[in-house]
Amino acid sequence: MSINSMVVEALRHGETTAGHCYLGVTDALLTPFGVSQMEEALHGFSAKDYDCVITSPLRRCADFAQEWAGLSCPVAINPNFQEFNFGDWDGLTAKKIMALWPGQLEQFWQNPLVFTPPNGETLSHFFERVGRGLQSMQATADRRVLLITHGGVIKAIHCILHDKPASEMFAVEVKHASLHRLIG
Repeated sequence: MSINSMVVEALRHGETTAGHCYLGVTDALLTPFGVSQMEEALHGFSAKDYDCVITSPLRRCADFAQEWAGLSCPVAINPNFQEFNFGDWDGLTAKKIMALWPGQLEQFWQNPLVFTPPNGETLSHFFERVGRGLQSMQATADRRVLLITHGGVIKAIHCILHDKPASEMFAVEVKHASLHRLIG
C-alpha cells in the first residue's frame, strides 16, 4: 500500500490505569505519568506542525489527542485505528489468562493467525480493519498527519506498508508513548 505525498507519524499512547495486561478495547484512561510520557514524545512539536490529528476512539488516545491539538489542528476519530480486541482476555494479565484458559495463551503466541482469543477478533480481521483505516487516511488526510493509536495498530501498519506477513508484527517494538514515522 502506498500513501502518496503524506507524512504520517504514529504515537502510541502512554501508561494506562489498567497496568500491565492485555489491553485492547477496554477503555482505560491514561495515568498522569502516561500523559507526561506522550507530552515528552511530542516535545519540540506543536499541533500547528500537523494538518490533521487522527486518533483511535479509545480514551487513552482520543482524550490526549483532543487536549494536545486544542484549536490548532483538526482531530478526527477513526475506529479502524482502535486496538486489537482480545475478547475475554481483554484487561487481564498473562498470569490470569493462563490460569483461566490453560494452554490457550501459548497457542495464541505460537500461531496468532490460527488461534483467536475467546470471543476476540481474528488477526486477519484486525489487519483488514487497520488497512481500511490507512485507505481512509489516504482519501481524506492532508500532507502531515499525527496518528495517535495503540501498539498493535502501529505494528500492523508496519507490516502492511512493508508487505510483511501479519506473523512478523511481534518483531516490531512499540513502547508506550513512542513516536514512529510510518510514511514520508
